[in-house]
Amino acid sequence: MASNGITEIERGDLSLGEQAYRSLRIALMGGVFLPGDRLPIRRVAAALGTSPMPARAALGRLVSEQVLEVLPSGTAAVPRL
Repeated sequence: MASNGITEIERGDLSLGEQAYRSLRIALMGGVFLPGDRLPIRRVAAALGTSPMPARAALGRLVSEQVLEVLPSGTAAVPRL
């Protein structure tokens, strides 16, 4: 696990977007991010050690799965319970 609480995924044949998605999902399910936390793309990219593109793809996928929500500002956030 990285010092920021996000688990690093075995790279293997996974795309950067898939690696980012899996790492971010594990972090969300593990409580690294709390309800109401905003997840700006650059913050997520920095935490994952990637460029913004894989982070954007991971956030978009988690929004489509309704794990995250999009605020009126366009920023992804962990839904409040």
